[in-house]
Amino acid sequence: MNTILSIAGERQAVQKSPLLKDFIDYLERNTEARKLLDEKYIKKVNDIVKEYRNPSAHPEFMPIEKANECREIMPERLDYLMECMSRN
Repeated sequence: MNTILSIAGERQAVQKSPLLKDFIDYLERNTEARKLLDEKYIKKVNDIVKEYRNPSAHPEFMPIEKANECREIMPERLDYLMECMSRN
């Protein structure tokens, strides 16, 4: 998701790709697209992937402290995502 949102935030990429254009049109009709495509939001998603998702999904050890950090930040991030998705 974070890769697609990152690319969808690039105007030139969207202009060159009918598929991305359709995706953006869908987001604009059904979500708060400007919030989902916001550079700061995408950076936060990328940080979560890098810091928490990747280490927990691969054979690396994640200390309980780091897992607890993730548990603390996720409700806020999920609430923001749900707000963006509840446009209609």
